[in-house]
Amino acid sequence: MAHVGVAQWLTIDAVLDNIHAIENVDGDQSVAAQAFRLRQLGWDANASHPERGRGPVGWPPRDAHLELALTDGDLEFIRDCLDRSLVTTRFLIDSLSIDHRSRADQEESLRLELAALDALDAIQPDPPA
Repeated sequence: MAHVGVAQWLTIDAVLDNIHAIENVDGDQSVAAQAFRLRQLGWDANASHPERGRGPVGWPPRDAHLELALTDGDLEFIRDCLDRSLVTTRFLIDSLSIDHRSRADQEESLRLELAALDALDAIQPDPPA
């Protein structure tokens, strides 16, 4: 069972939500389905967490951990999604036409995405069934 910080999972969940939405509209349906499946793993872990509802929007506190059954393939998929999101975030930060507030928001997104990647590196995946 992989232990993932709630704060990092919330970032991963948001990235997976974006990937799902993008791929679900004239994109790769298998990617959309994989993103949705992984989000569901997080929702299921949240539903059974003893501190559910004590953190943001019904989740456990940000410093709590979720137990998720993640394989090497799941971790690679999540890492690819985060990498894809980082490209977009960095593009937006580098945009000359971005206003100060939007740049600050994107810089925070970049920090959170990088923290999520660091958290993934610490996860030992479940062996394949």
